[in-house]
This record gives sequence, structure tokens and C-alpha cells, in this order.
Amino acid sequence: MGGRHECLQAAFRSPYRSCRVRFVKKPHFKRHFDGDSYARSGNERTGATPRRPYATAAAVQAIRPQLSERDLAIIDTLGMVTVASSMHLEELHFDQLKASSRARQRSNVLNRLTKLGLLARLPRRVGGIRAGSSGYVFALDLLGQRLFGTTNVRRPPSRSWPYLRHALAVTDLYAQTVAAERNGRLELLRFSPEPRCWNLIEGDISVRPDAIISTRPTIGDWRDHWAVEVDRATERPVRLRQKLLGYYQAFQAGSQLSGTSVFPKVLLTVPDEARLEECLRIIDRLPIEAAELVVPVLHHEAVKVLASGGPS
Repeated sequence: MGGRHECLQAAFRSPYRSCRVRFVKKPHFKRHFDGDSYARSGNERTGATPRRPYATAAAVQAIRPQLSERDLAIIDTLGMVTVASSMHLEELHFDQLKASSRARQRSNVLNRLTKLGLLARLPRRVGGIRAGSSGYVFALDLLGQRLFGTTNVRRPPSRSWPYLRHALAVTDLYAQTVAAERNGRLELLRFSPEPRCWNLIEGDISVRPDAIISTRPTIGDWRDHWAVEVDRATERPVRLRQKLLGYYQAFQAGSQLSGTSVFPKVLLTVPDEARLEECLRIIDRLPIEAAELVVPVLHHEAVKVLASGGPS
């Protein structure tokens, strides 16, 4: 036995006398490299999120029976307005619940839809980290986009905070208008945010409003059409004046709102009194017909104008 061991050592001896082949214990591959346990330990170490389900037609058909009418309504809302905060979704889809349980139900539903791969929670929060779950901002994830019917499906891109503030302001206006309709103040006929509304004003001169809103008052048989510009006090006065003149030029060129024979009035919403005064000075310098086309208003009072059909 000893002679055989010496022969094996000689067989594995390197031609360089200072180096020898060393026998290393074979690793336990089942323990360390098993697929499930390795992936699980990797996620625990790195904190990686679970893989989202594939957004195929079969996945959409499989997940549809699991969704309630409210789930589908949330997906339709996000498919229309692109982004919404937790509070916007609560106001739109959880308003009939008791105030004591509304936030909890909203949080449970949005977390479930996120885990199913229907919603994506964006990194930024409204109000910062102290806002808690009420400050989360949501968009449709891949599977939610498929379910909504989006043709060009892609992951929600990372957006800058100025962009999100502007987009959330448009969503806020939609939530205000829906609340006014529920309270019997108006009838909402159409709310088309950008970019879907860009081709609704037909003519040789193109304008790009932030939204097109069509309403009907509760008393009366006429319809009001608005091209909405949500101002966040970030544009220079010169740029804002050029934008308002663009609407006037489109009006003079005979442009009309699709499906109607009229040109919409311009509802300019602003964040505060200081910006409102600045916008009023800009409008005063416009031609008279152009100035009559624009209705400036504070953002939180925009529904009053929509309900009354014009400035009060």
C-alpha cells in the first residue's frame, strides 16, 4: 500500500522539483450552486427585486380573471394619465370606502398590483420620504401596458422631478374634474392628456396642449371645450407668450377641435398668486382677440371655471 502511494506521488510530481500537484477537496456543488437556493441567497445578499412576469398575451389572459373592476379601473386611469400618486388613485378609486380604512385598502391593492407586474412604483415620492406610502408615484409596468392595450410596450423610464411635477399636476386636474362630476357640478365628456390630445386640434398650425377637456354644465344644453396649459412657473415669460400666441395663430388659421366646429378656449392654470399676476401682465400685452381666448386661473380653482363655463 505504501509503495502504491509513493508511485502516485511520483506520477503527479511536477518536472519542477519545487512544485507538486496538491489534491483539493471537491466542493459540494449541490449545496452551493443549486439553482433555486443560489438565486434565493443572491437576492438576499443583493436585495434584488423578483423577476417580473413576461408581458405576453398568454400572461395577460392568465392574470385577467384575478382582477376586480376596481383593479381594471386603476389600470385604465394610469394608461390614460401616464403617472399618478397614491393619493390621486385613492381619490379616484377608493372614495366610497370609510375614511378609517381607505388608506389601508389603497395600500394593499396597489402593492398587490405592483407584485403582479401590472404597476411600477417610481423612485421619487411626492412630499419626500416623510410622506410614506401616500407619496408613492405609480405608472403602468409591462404587463399593465399589455392589459391596457399599449402597442409600444416598454419599462417606465426614469423621469426628472420637474417632468413628474408637471405630469402629476395634469393628473391632479383630472382627479378634481372627476370629483366635481361626482358632486353634480358638471358632466365630464372628454379628458385627453398629452400626447393623445396633440392631434385633436386639426389645422395647418399645430399646437400641443397638456390636455383637452370637454364638459357640459348640469343646467343647460351647451358644451365647453378647453385646451389646458398647466404652468409650473418654470417657463420664461417670453416662451409663455409665444405659446399663447401659437393658439391665437391656430385660431386665426381656422383650426378646429376634432369632432366639433369650434376652437377650444385656453385654460391656463398657475401654481400661485405671484405667477398669476405675471401671466395677467403677459396676457394684457397680447392682441385683444388673443387675450379673450385665454383664461388664467389658480390650479386648485380650475374646476370652478370648468363648472361655470368661464371665469366667474
